[in-house]
Amino acid sequence: MLKAVPRDEKEAIPGINSFNADRVLVDLADAMLRVEGLKRAYTRKSEEAEKTKALQQQIDQLKNQVDQLQASLDDANKKLEEQKEPLQRLSKAETENGRLAKENERLRKEAAAANENFKATLEAEQDRLIEENELGCANRMRRAFSLIHPETDFTVWELAFKYSDLTILAEEANEPGPGPYDAWVGEEIARRQAEAAEEEVVPEADAAAHPDPTQNQPEEDRFTVRLE
Repeated sequence: MLKAVPRDEKEAIPGINSFNADRVLVDLADAMLRVEGLKRAYTRKSEEAEKTKALQQQIDQLKNQVDQLQASLDDANKKLEEQKEPLQRLSKAETENGRLAKENERLRKEAAAANENFKATLEAEQDRLIEENELGCANRMRRAFSLIHPETDFTVWELAFKYSDLTILAEEANEPGPGPYDAWVGEEIARRQAEAAEEEVVPEADAAAHPDPTQNQPEEDRFTVRLE
């Protein structure tokens, strides 16, 4: 600070006449500028310190969040590890279920095919048994007829019986009958002769596999056709 000195006291102050007020003011102004600069620098430093403090707080918060996330991740990994074995068992079970489903489908198809084969075999066997039974019945009828009427040809009676049966069935069904008896008999005999000729063409191997059931029958039981 500057102080005004009375005139009568100037002489008592050593070097008063050599005092350079302008120089002092310049130095004072320079000092004040330096102080102002220091104040601004201090203010900047304070602001930077506040920013640094706030930034550190944010960093601490983020670090805390990262720690929490890491803890959650560790917990999730632990639970996943605990569920790993059940998941593996579930995967094995699903694989086994798929295998069993394929096996079941295969068995179902095999059962269906076996059932179809069984039906076909059963039908063929039934047809064979029916044919054998009809043939056996016809042979027994021939034998019985030959015993009762040894002088009469069984074919004549058989044709008459078949013609009568066809005529009755046609009348019951309201359909045309077999026609005149003599004409029908001629056609039936021709048909049987044609079938007999076709059977003679069968190879010997096939004939051996399908022997004639009347081959070992008595002479009077064999089928004969005689035209008069």
